[in-house]
Amino acid sequence: MKTVVDFTNDGFKKAIKKTETESSVLVSSSKYLNNALVRQMLPVMMLRKNSPNFRMEADHTLGIYNAFEGMRDLGRVEELFEAECKRNKKIAAWFEEGYLSTWTNADFKQYPKGSVGGIIYDYIERYGFDVTLGRTADSPLPKTKYEYYLARGLQIHDLEHIVLGGSTDAIGELIPYFARFANNSKHLSAELASELASYMIFGALRIVTRSTLHYPDAFGPMLKCVELGLRAGEMSDWYIMAKYEDVLHLTPDEVREKLGIRIAGEFSTQAASAIFNEEAPPSARAAD
Repeated sequence: MKTVVDFTNDGFKKAIKKTETESSVLVSSSKYLNNALVRQMLPVMMLRKNSPNFRMEADHTLGIYNAFEGMRDLGRVEELFEAECKRNKKIAAWFEEGYLSTWTNADFKQYPKGSVGGIIYDYIERYGFDVTLGRTADSPLPKTKYEYYLARGLQIHDLEHIVLGGSTDAIGELIPYFARFANNSKHLSAELASELASYMIFGALRIVTRSTLHYPDAFGPMLKCVELGLRAGEMSDWYIMAKYEDVLHLTPDEVREKLGIRIAGEFSTQAASAIFNEEAPPSARAAD
């Protein structure tokens, strides 16, 4: 006999209070739900399967990022960053310096194997990574604290994969995602940490929902990455301020000690990501 929970019974209906409106179009108290593009494309981002013709990184072309940025109160974000600077002199000094690296892919060739810089160079050689992400010495400088936070975050993202103990692959993305959420939540005001996560949380959750719905062999490793990311972020200093350029010659363990990054362990998700990316048959169980 099939058991079905009836979510339409009167007990659940008591939580509903109907609201009348004169509006002739869809309207909600949520600005996100009011955005037609977000309503249309977010289910695609959360529910679709992966495919070689539209890889996971292509999700950012769906327009949701620009929609969220268009709804963001940038003036309020600057006020929140200014409040952090008044509260914490180290954060104020970090913004005052506004350091951005001008490294090129070739710069990483000098670092020894096993060092963080050497690991990045190996990724450049094997996978065609571009650590510059289009930024050169002639690129315009960020005009606001929020712009600088975003620019520096992009620069160090691949380094975060290495020092936070995860693989540089699809499921491994969850470790730096959830570490950043937890790290910001620990070191910044609740409002600012929430604001900074408002789009990126969906970048993380698309991996959670797709692995749950379509790739059960990646489900366990996915949960482990969420756990490790949250723990690393909670235990570590506010590591977006870390000056990686000074320690690229060191091993990951040495870099962690220098920069105040603390992890709960290293975890490889290559097998799980091969299944998640549909590069391996579902029967190839993720043994990570």
